[in-house]
Amino acid sequence: MKTYAIPCSFSYTLLVRPRMSPVLRRAVSLLRTLHIYLTMLALLPLAFIALTGLMLNHESWFGRNRQPIVHKQTGQFPSQSLKAPDKLAVVERLRSHFDAEGAVDSFESDENEVRVVFARPGRRTDAFIDRQTGQAEVTHEYSGVASVLTDLHKGKTAGRTWRWLIDAIAILLLVAAVTGVALWLTLPRRRWLGLAALAAGVATWLTVYFLLVP
Repeated sequence: MKTYAIPCSFSYTLLVRPRMSPVLRRAVSLLRTLHIYLTMLALLPLAFIALTGLMLNHESWFGRNRQPIVHKQTGQFPSQSLKAPDKLAVVERLRSHFDAEGAVDSFESDENEVRVVFARPGRRTDAFIDRQTGQAEVTHEYSGVASVLTDLHKGKTAGRTWRWLIDAIAILLLVAAVTGVALWLTLPRRRWLGLAALAAGVATWLTVYFLLVP
């Protein structure tokens, strides 16, 4: 009686890895390419978010709780320019003559003084201008590199463009996560192990939130 040996690779394909249709094979190839390049594109933002998240969770380790460096300036505004304060003119003079940096966080004016606050990651500038005398007092506060990084993590006082970038990074990471799960599901021998790991991760997060978070 003759016996025929079945090649190992053929038997694996036949028993474990069912043949994919050309359309499915192309879709998996596209998913794999998309996942690889999205992951590489998101590598630096992901590392940045991880590092600054750790800094936010342990502020004392990175000197985040230290007192800011304070620098004060005084100067003079033309009193005529303050009779009916022009926001743009006042802001530009503060930038050019008093080293104010960042976006205008607030601009307030009453019969006695004009108050302007500039803010950017890790830095704040408060300006008080007497409308009668034109005397200006400007206070600069710098909170250090750690504060700059954590403010960028939160998108705080970083401007609209940076917030859009954070949104783009979030979408990028979400797509990378979804494509990663989809690729894992195409691996028959590891599919259930991956789903079990995913379920364990979800269960851990929910358990910590509902049972251990005050």
